[in-house]
Amino acid sequence: MEVKLIDEAGRVVQRGNRGEICLRSSMRSVGYRGNDTLFREAVDDANWLHTGDIAYMRQDGNLVIEGRRRDLISVQTNKFFPWVIEQTLKKMPGVYKAFAVGVPDKHSYQVVCACVVPEDGVTLTPDDVMKYCDDVFLEESSTFVVTSKPVYHVVLESVPLTRTAKVDRIRIGQVAKERLGL
Repeated sequence: MEVKLIDEAGRVVQRGNRGEICLRSSMRSVGYRGNDTLFREAVDDANWLHTGDIAYMRQDGNLVIEGRRRDLISVQTNKFFPWVIEQTLKKMPGVYKAFAVGVPDKHSYQVVCACVVPEDGVTLTPDDVMKYCDDVFLEESSTFVVTSKPVYHVVLESVPLTRTAKVDRIRIGQVAKERLGL
């Protein structure tokens, strides 16, 4: 089994730097049942399987997986992992679950949207979430500073799940865009 981490240009990153995990093995499958197109997108010409997972390699050789490439929020040329923002949102009183998703923005490509699910019996409004974000996230000191502070705020009734009972981040993003009219 071979493992490498690559940047967006396909170059191998140095130990300690983030990159996408790619795997290669002589015991790899020859395709995805019923989805040859997806298989060709995931496996390159040199037989490297591009997992979509972002990780870095510690000095001791162990991989630390940080998340999925598709979950990154791209604000201008900066990329934010949603869970860094979510850790702060989860500390808001009355929040049961919190998610950060990227939503379209004509100037910055994407901006951060805070999506929260209140605890049972708690009523939260988007204005409540905005006030919390205004209080705890670093304010922008100029128009050129990019921060992870959420620009939009959505309150969800429940956590959307996939068929395999995992959090459906794609659906959360879709709901946010629908509610915000984006």
